[in-house]
Amino acid sequence: MTYDLILRGGRVVDPLQKLDAVTDVAFSDGKVARIGAGLQAAASTDVRDVSGRIVTPGLIDLHTHVYWGGTSLGIDAEDFCRSSGVTTAVDTGSAGPGNFAGFRKHVIERSDVRILAYLHVSFAGIFAFSPRVMVGESEEIRLMAPIDAAEVADANRDIIVGIKVRVGARASGRSGTVPLDIAHLADVASVSEAHFIRTFKATFGETPHRYLQRRRVERAMFLLRETERSITDICMDVGFNSLGTFSRTFRDIVGESPTTYRAQAHVTAAPTCFTMAWMRPSSFGEAGTPNGH
Repeated sequence: MTYDLILRGGRVVDPLQKLDAVTDVAFSDGKVARIGAGLQAAASTDVRDVSGRIVTPGLIDLHTHVYWGGTSLGIDAEDFCRSSGVTTAVDTGSAGPGNFAGFRKHVIERSDVRILAYLHVSFAGIFAFSPRVMVGESEEIRLMAPIDAAEVADANRDIIVGIKVRVGARASGRSGTVPLDIAHLADVASVSEAHFIRTFKATFGETPHRYLQRRRVERAMFLLRETERSITDICMDVGFNSLGTFSRTFRDIVGESPTTYRAQAHVTAAPTCFTMAWMRPSSFGEAGTPNGH
């Protein structure tokens, strides 16, 4: 078989095939044709020496802002991905229900890079994040648009993978954690709390409360692995008011206590996108068995 391109002598890392070895990769018609040492090249084959480099399937960056030209913090997805080995970029809340159509038409559909998105619950997404103008999109509660977000997400299921809401000194300011309060968001949306919960669950497969718990536990897992902060400090930092509630919720979702998880966790040198995907708790809060099943 004649190959169009051979990448020679790189470190080939493919988790799906459990492959981590110095070898060659051959391509034909734009697809991988063969992996193996000492692949034979024809006179017309483009052979490139990639010794000392990593050859891997395209990476997934789980936290990007690629609404270039639409928000102040957006970057060009293709420029970024071309220099980083990323082939799928997950945009984390740049656009909200009020401007997602523009994000989809002018950026996502025109991009050679695969772009998935978290939709911001704020109507205009993260609209003012720059050195001179810093306006927290979650501070103005009137901009919270949970029902609009659910409707836009439902209409764009091929691209939207979740809902984004930010709280913090800059993101929500004087409104504090109110943007996370389901009853308040339901009131802003002029629907009952029960209807909002049903709409959210029908769209995203879990209740708002469970979604919030899972995201808090995911953040706690990262802090337990990567820092030496106390468990009590981590508990408060991720949004729990009670250490007992935090420990019970963590055990329900992860399958072991925060103390045990920290003792058994190892800091890894793998790319952040791999680590987050591998360590992410179940969407349904189901702890794994001791075998990992």
